[in-house]
Amino acid sequence: MRISDLAKSLHLETHVLRHWEDVGLLHPSRSANGYRDYDSEQATRARIIAHCRQAGLSLPVIGALLDRRSPGRAEIIDAELHRLRARERRLRQTRLFLDHVVECRHSLMERCPSCNSYSQTR
Repeated sequence: MRISDLAKSLHLETHVLRHWEDVGLLHPSRSANGYRDYDSEQATRARIIAHCRQAGLSLPVIGALLDRRSPGRAEIIDAELHRLRARERRLRQTRLFLDHVVECRHSLMERCPSCNSYSQTR
């Protein structure tokens, strides 16, 4: 698959895929005329990278995830799982607050137990 086709399928610009190659995350082969050729493995890696980026993971973290021999890989994964779980809790709390605040009839948020409780969350 050519770079333009892969970029289009991921809704990315081609320079993003080139950057991922530059930092060592992708390794497309080259055709005789020098065009990048992404086989199914590289396309899968690109999709995984794109999903991880959308979830907020950095390229160095993604690099460690994709390289089983990366030093400290298990610790990096544990740290990301901790960060994601904390984010999930914050998002869940915010969703509950938004569900509530649509119907909240208190004139001041500090008078509302739910709003006040949300303001105390960390």
